[in-house]
Amino acid sequence: VSEDKPAKKAGLQKGDIVVKLGDSTIVDMMSYMRALSVFGEGDKTKAVITRNGEEMEFDIEFK
Repeated sequence: VSEDKPAKKAGLQKGDIVVKLGDSTIVDMMSYMRALSVFGEGDKTKAVITRNGEEMEFDIEFK
């Protein structure tokens, strides 16, 4: 999770595992990159992550 990026601003932390981004299920880095590529500046979506075995949902705004 990089500083000043949408994920960091939404509350994601280093070590979080993204399992869903928008409507896309994330299974590997390629599916993550494909899911990420559909969003542009100003778009908003939800991300589902796993942190310490617990599933959490975050709202992300792409800037």
